[in-house]
Amino acid sequence: MVLASQAIFAAHAQYSRITLPDSAAVRSAVKDSWLKSSVKNLNGRPSEIYRDPSGTLFQVRSERIGQSVAVAVMPQTYLKVSYIRGDEVEVVDEPSYSLNSCGAWILYKNRTTGEDEKIIIRFTENPDIYLQLKPLGKGSSADLIAFDSYLAKGKALGIPFENLYTSSFLTIQRQCSKTIPWDSVLPAENQYGTVQAMIAEIRDRLPSITFAEDAAYNQDGKLYSIKRGDDFIVDQSDEMLDDYLKEPPKEISDQGTLTLSSPGFVKWIVDGIIYPLTGRLSSISELLEPTVTPDPLSKQGVLSSQWNMTLNLDWNRHLAEKVTSLRSVKKNYDYKTGGADVNDNFFISEIQDDGRIVPSLGYTKNVGYSAKRLLPLLYVLAANEPDWFYIGAIRHSSKISTGESVFDGNAAFFPYFRDDGKFDCVVFQNGKELTIRQFISNNPDAYVHLERIQSYEGFYPQ
Repeated sequence: MVLASQAIFAAHAQYSRITLPDSAAVRSAVKDSWLKSSVKNLNGRPSEIYRDPSGTLFQVRSERIGQSVAVAVMPQTYLKVSYIRGDEVEVVDEPSYSLNSCGAWILYKNRTTGEDEKIIIRFTENPDIYLQLKPLGKGSSADLIAFDSYLAKGKALGIPFENLYTSSFLTIQRQCSKTIPWDSVLPAENQYGTVQAMIAEIRDRLPSITFAEDAAYNQDGKLYSIKRGDDFIVDQSDEMLDDYLKEPPKEISDQGTLTLSSPGFVKWIVDGIIYPLTGRLSSISELLEPTVTPDPLSKQGVLSSQWNMTLNLDWNRHLAEKVTSLRSVKKNYDYKTGGADVNDNFFISEIQDDGRIVPSLGYTKNVGYSAKRLLPLLYVLAANEPDWFYIGAIRHSSKISTGESVFDGNAAFFPYFRDDGKFDCVVFQNGKELTIRQFISNNPDAYVHLERIQSYEGFYPQ
């Protein structure tokens, strides 16, 4: 590893408003020796360390990635490494240079032809969010990608591609300020405290929750059967809708526990806002009012006359509308007028597992979003709506009727950015806490219809 001491002009040390360590000065210094070098000369070349005028260290190295050879310029970061010394564990911050770090700048060259393919710039603490630059005629184009979903694609830049070798991030950002939706991927500052407080309160209460199909507490705090509309009887709990569970429900105990079904659990969370504002819990009968009316002559309509195919969706919509109305000084809203449905289409296209780029399906009315695309959606929602959480109705293929689907589960999603700028999303379902990736893994073929609810400082679940 070589420490390069050559002078790098301070005029090139630029930091954008995104607060990223910009390597423009270092890239100017290595333009001829690294960035314009042939693929043959890059193979096996040892990495080098450069210090920019601000004192930040950057590593320059090449490596093979797929069918490309990449030249990467990465700022120094630190990883916590644990060392066992006798009976003690010592945690040390070790220097690191990562392709996934904020400020990483990566030039891809075709391994066969040596032609430039693209540049990737990571400008947040989340490596799945990046700017992608490609040659376009005599100029270049820009894509903004979040978790393999395009927020912007093929936006022309008035900069020749080779000039991007040494362009600062701020210069690029200014050049496409009107065509790239930067605000959709940048965390809001100091606005996630209430969401995190709600997560902590729910998490503390999880040990007291026992799962039971069809159980929820009515407006008077009595345990009710959702479908029968009367007192819940433990030994008659219905397991018909339990297909999405990955393990058997826990045995029910009456010793200081709450007994809740999937929709009952989400109701309990939202009632933690409703009760402090009204002194009462939400009414089960009101939550069951239909919000979807299928054609009675259609197959869905015939099935709906026998089974409530949208109970979980109706339930969530009415919970969200009640909170919206309670916190509004103007009027009472229903789910249509209160803006509770999340129906945004932020993405243009998406990258499939096999590398193909296909149009993004986005939102489908009364169905929602593919569970596989929840990560980019919740990321953008967290950036755009920092004080909100979401309750989801989960739609799976029906095991009653081939070719049909039914809403059969509920969950609550709490996306937020940590103080270090990294994205996280806690999911609560069936009395348990999941990561968003665990939820997606458990429901790979499902659709999720989301309702938005503003977080509440006075949150107090009963």
